[in-house]
Amino acid sequence: MNEDNERQKFYLLERNKLLYGNAFNGLAISGLAALTLTLSFLTPENRAGKITWLTVMLVILGLRCIGIFIWRHLPADQQGERRYHRRFSIGALITATVWSAYSLCFYQSFSSEEFTCLVIILSAMAAGATCILSGHPLLAILYSCIMLLPCSLILLMFSDSYKTHLGFLGIFFTLAMVFSALTVSRYIRNAIFLKYKNQTMLEHMEDLVRQRTQDLYKLSRMDPLTGLYNRSTFLEQANQLTALFHQQRIDGYSVFFIELDSFKQINDTLGHTYGDALLRKFSDRLREFSDDNTWFCRWGGNEFIFATALTDPGELYWIADAMLVRFSMPYRVNEQQITPRSTIGIAVCPEHGDNINKLIQLADIAMYAQQDHVHERIAFYNKSLEHNLLRRTALLEALRSALAVGSLSLALQPIVSADSQRIAGFEVLLRWKHNGENISPAEFIPLAEQSGLIVPVGYWVLEQACQILTVIPHATASLSVNVSVIQIQDPHFVTNVEQLLNKHNIAPWRLHLEVTETFFHQAQHGVKETISRLHLLGVKISIDDFGTGYSSLSVIQNLNIDYVKIDRAFVANIFEKGQSIVAAVMTIAHGLNFQVVAEGVETPEQAAQLAKLGVHFMQGYYFSKPVPVKQALALLPQQRQDSA
Repeated sequence: MNEDNERQKFYLLERNKLLYGNAFNGLAISGLAALTLTLSFLTPENRAGKITWLTVMLVILGLRCIGIFIWRHLPADQQGERRYHRRFSIGALITATVWSAYSLCFYQSFSSEEFTCLVIILSAMAAGATCILSGHPLLAILYSCIMLLPCSLILLMFSDSYKTHLGFLGIFFTLAMVFSALTVSRYIRNAIFLKYKNQTMLEHMEDLVRQRTQDLYKLSRMDPLTGLYNRSTFLEQANQLTALFHQQRIDGYSVFFIELDSFKQINDTLGHTYGDALLRKFSDRLREFSDDNTWFCRWGGNEFIFATALTDPGELYWIADAMLVRFSMPYRVNEQQITPRSTIGIAVCPEHGDNINKLIQLADIAMYAQQDHVHERIAFYNKSLEHNLLRRTALLEALRSALAVGSLSLALQPIVSADSQRIAGFEVLLRWKHNGENISPAEFIPLAEQSGLIVPVGYWVLEQACQILTVIPHATASLSVNVSVIQIQDPHFVTNVEQLLNKHNIAPWRLHLEVTETFFHQAQHGVKETISRLHLLGVKISIDDFGTGYSSLSVIQNLNIDYVKIDRAFVANIFEKGQSIVAAVMTIAHGLNFQVVAEGVETPEQAAQLAKLGVHFMQGYYFSKPVPVKQALALLPQQRQDSA
């Protein structure tokens, strides 16, 4: 409280110094302006009034000069008293009022020249007052308004456009002076308090130097954005855990590697300001899990480390699960709601090692391996995770050159008409053989999507499919090609499809594009426009694996889906609950006018039952497994085709 009083006294003193220190020049200019204005426009009609006004003005200015002279000879401890501040303010306001009276009393006899001269003089003095009275922003504003506004309003009463414009100019200038006074006063106030701070620092140099040293030490140890420990400080703290373990004072400890998923996408779409704010809010939530036996830091970017002296897997999982629940609650950032996911990898000492850097690396491996799992976001490290990660890394590198080395190929699986069981088309399936091993699409397709390679690979598949359509001897046969969400989001996708169709002279309806149900959940924005543009081309759209993901009847109806492919899980269960589901899909199909393809048909009984339920097309091992292109095309000459 004493410090606040001292600072306030210092501020009053400095403000009075600003007011009184610059006042002599201002008063001299004001007197000279009053004398010049009066004598320059003196007429017999207004002579007495103007001489009286000039006398009053000069007396007021003289009294103010005496007041300034007295203040300057006061002891320093009295110069900051409020009464002198009030005296100066009253004198300034009286001066402004007398200036205003000039306009009010004599405006009827003003010529355009006198009006112009008066506005210029008043504007100049208002501008000067903005600086001279900067120690008191309210006084500066009142001074300018009292001087300028009456004259400006009087000018607005005239019908003469010149005077009206001059009046508006005066009002605008008044507003400008108000804004300038506020701006300058803020600067002056900050400058005064900075001066006070510097003076105090000089008076208490040793204490402040010690405090600054502590602040620098803190800055060197803390992350400036989140206020958490930085990497070096955390390692220093965590090494104490290792020492305690080696001294057998604790049974072990655990490291959580936490990543805020989709952070790059948030930065790219909303901007780094949102990303930084999100990191700060995320850090605040992480702090909620702190106690005497925990340490945490921002490891870098959107990665965080949490260490605890606990080692029991049940307790660790409970903490991690509680973290995910808290982290997954919506964040409100600048009126924008953000709900990112998080993933946690856990490594435990001594089970996985007793070196903190190694444990962080292993927890990172566990976290990274778990990112593909939608429903389970917590993973404890184990050897298989590391093996899987190394394999993923090696496959990803090989996949980057797969197109160039020609290790990718296509297989075709027939789609047959349920009525005639003749081939109506094929589904195009991507195959990859790497170092003699047939890599499963379930393994390499997610890698391609995560790395962005799915875009060039997907276009290669479409190119190959169009080439196959040109050599199929039956013009009614179609090819179904699976496309990824990432491909659809490419702004050039529709244009590239159109170019391929034109290049190979393919009827658009022979090309079917298959998307999974999750597509409609992951990429709602822009989907309708893209699908509509594809429909305008004549390309057919299918929903693959229907019934296993997210979809709605309104989505299917609004997007004019052509085909729905029933997932093989329902076909396998066709003689139990699957029959009801297939029947329901058929009812919807009739109502929404799309056709149904049943996948995974493996027995003649399944095929007969599906045909009985009205399914339009079927595919599965009962008819043919996926085979190379030449072998698939060899199936065609023996039979006539039904269009799918």
